[in-house]
Amino acid sequence: MELSKNKRLEAERIAEQERLEAERRAETERLERARQKELQAIAAAKAKARNKKIAIAVLVCGAVFLASILIKAELARQEELARQEELANLEDAKTLTPKEIQNMEIGSSVLYGEFNGNPLEWIVLDMDGERALLIAIDCITERPYNDQYTEITWQTCSLRRWLNRDFYDTFTEAQKARIKETNVVNADSEEYGTDGGKDRVDKVFLLSVEEADRYFQTYGDRIAKFEGKAAWWWLRSPGGYNSDAAAVSTYGHIIVYGNRVYNEYGVRPALWINLEP
Repeated sequence: MELSKNKRLEAERIAEQERLEAERRAETERLERARQKELQAIAAAKAKARNKKIAIAVLVCGAVFLASILIKAELARQEELARQEELANLEDAKTLTPKEIQNMEIGSSVLYGEFNGNPLEWIVLDMDGERALLIAIDCITERPYNDQYTEITWQTCSLRRWLNRDFYDTFTEAQKARIKETNVVNADSEEYGTDGGKDRVDKVFLLSVEEADRYFQTYGDRIAKFEGKAAWWWLRSPGGYNSDAAAVSTYGHIIVYGNRVYNEYGVRPALWINLEP
């Protein structure tokens, strides 16, 4: 009887242990499910936050990209306006306006025509009624007085041909219409008696020794530059020999004896223009 009771108590104890173990497992599983749910919620929140950041980053990048496009468009617009203004200025430089003609006086400067894509600036040397004598403010290029080393005068030198053909043709028809034909006097050299050649009628010419002395009364006034540096520039008068031509030095001295005609010196075109409307 006692043994039977003990067996019953042992069975109850084991049953209680199994019940408690089952409850513990159930609680553990519940807690694990809750933890997993919490982890999923945290992961979802992180993903949501990450997606929000990505969305914000995309919006910011889009805004920056759009802003950059707008800025580039504005810069392009401003560059185009500047280009149009520059073209307008270049176009203005090709003609003489009535105001420029009205304000023109000896010693003033004007823009007229262009060479190698740059406006040509001129000094007014003389005014005679309805015409004005202009000379390029600086050397526009460097060329020999004559392509070959030989006895030559202004009448037949290659520089005269270049000025009255190639250079003259850089002007528009409207500009050419203002450039007057000029009776160019080619006197013999006073110092050396060198033949000056025959007088010619030119559209474009170089100053003579006498004209360079008359129109530029100081050495400093005669100094001209080429590509930013003081340069020698040709005169049309003969030098000590007909294989030489007179020139102006980098210091503004008139070199009457001249230099060899094959030297490449600066070129300062001169021309008379009509001031009539």
